[in-house]
Amino acid sequence: MAANKQNDKPAQSSSYNHEQEAVQRPDVGVQPEFDARRPAKEYRYDSSLAPELRWDENAERDMAEWLLGLITEAAEKGEQTVFAQPQV
Repeated sequence: MAANKQNDKPAQSSSYNHEQEAVQRPDVGVQPEFDARRPAKEYRYDSSLAPELRWDENAERDMAEWLLGLITEAAEKGEQTVFAQPQV
């Protein structure tokens, strides 16, 4: 087993004094000024929105899925058969 080697000299530390005073601390006795809280906001209900959260509602997604379907079909059947006629 390896023996633990420790330094015989303890680590030296020195004190450090900050030159600036902390300015973000409030004075003693002013805490009641900060206790005032605003009431919670109320939002009106919009029935046109879906109840679940859907973040990617965009028209480009349908186009991208259609293009990916064409690419998959072309890989299976061949480009000549899939793209023989214009896709509309």
